[in-house]
Amino acid sequence: MDPRIPLPPGRKLILCYVTDRRSLTLASSSASGESAGLAENALIKSIQIAAAAGVDWIQIREKDLEGRALARLVRRASETTWGSGAKILVNDRLDVALSAGAAGVHLGEASLPVETVAEWRRFAGRGEFQIGVSCHSIEAARTAERGGADSQLHPRRRLGLRRELPV
Repeated sequence: MDPRIPLPPGRKLILCYVTDRRSLTLASSSASGESAGLAENALIKSIQIAAAAGVDWIQIREKDLEGRALARLVRRASETTWGSGAKILVNDRLDVALSAGAAGVHLGEASLPVETVAEWRRFAGRGEFQIGVSCHSIEAARTAERGGADSQLHPRRRLGLRRELPV
């Protein structure tokens, strides 16, 4: 069986880099002080490289950061990628995405409902604000599309792969 899925006409495959600063070699087991700064700087460098390589979306997925630290990271990522064409999306935190000027948000299964965010986007006149959603089944993908998601991330747990498909 051919594992490739052809894209429908007019659809584009989106290359998405999902961050994890703790996996970078400069990150240490300690999340405080100087090592936290080194980990953030290493992540910013990684984001810069991804943007220069042509990545479409950079999903800031740093679940352990508190709001202020996450907003600072998102602002730095946005400054680093300015003019590259890469869009910064924030994982699960609509409040941080909005306050830090991100291009969008990526919602998980326990996040705000996609319909709520899509309704806000419509009323706020922010049609350019991207809404991504993690989906773990075909029905969840269809529900996300009906709810107003711009894209869906389909985990490929068995193969250890994830890919972003436009809806």
